[in-house]
This record gives sequence, structure tokens and C-alpha cells, in this order.
Amino acid sequence: MPTNAHPLRSAALRLSAVAALLLAGGCNSRTAKYPPLGEVTGKVASSDQPMANIVVFFQPTAGGRASTGTTDASGRYTLHYTDAARGAIVGEHVVSLSESFMNNTDPNASLQSPQGLKKKFSFTVKPGRNTFDIEIAGD
Repeated sequence: MPTNAHPLRSAALRLSAVAALLLAGGCNSRTAKYPPLGEVTGKVASSDQPMANIVVFFQPTAGGRASTGTTDASGRYTLHYTDAARGAIVGEHVVSLSESFMNNTDPNASLQSPQGLKKKFSFTVKPGRNTFDIEIAGD
């Protein structure tokens, strides 16, 4: 190859090298952006009946951002640390429940939650997949 390589080819090679470095640096952005997370799923039930529209809060006891999820019609939930990241911080958590009224279109609906929703739970999130089923007391 001649020593006076085409200037556009040289510029394209340099641009490609810079782009590759930027992309490689971005590969670790998840670990730099979030603390270690464990995936968390589960089911909320009362007297073995699934509970829909229950907001599940996992608050790390060591401090940090809480993770939340809302149960579907079958009582199942998946926790989200952020909109883009599923899971909860690895470690001990105090877990609380709240009834979600966002999907309720009945203006006369009661705003009283079942007594079991006032109870606090404790779970330890580990790296990888975690399943925490929560059974609450009925009224």
C-alpha cells in the first residue's frame, strides 16, 4: 500500500476505530449505572386467591432506591428498579404492599385496603432469579 493512502480511507478508518472504542466502553454502562440487581418475581394472594392491582415495594434495608411492581389479574408481579432495569438491589429488603387505584374506574370504590396490606415482610434478594410469593391475611 502506498504511503500516501487516500485521505477519505484514513479518516474512515480513524472514525471506525473511535466508534469501536465508544461502543466497547458502553458495554459496561449497565454495571456502572446500577448496583448489583437480582431478578424478582412472585405472586400476591389472600386465602389462596390471587390479588390484582397490588403495588409491591422492596426497600433495601442498607439504603438505596426501592424497586416496585404491580400485580396482574393472576396476582403475579415483576419488580422494576427503573423503567429500563428489572430487579431489586441484592441484599435484605423490607417489603410492603399497597392497593393500586390507577386501573379502578369506579368512582364509588372503597379506598380501604385489606388489613393484610398493612403487614411488612422481609426478604433477601440474591444475584440471579428470585421468587417471593406473599400470602396476606384476609379481612
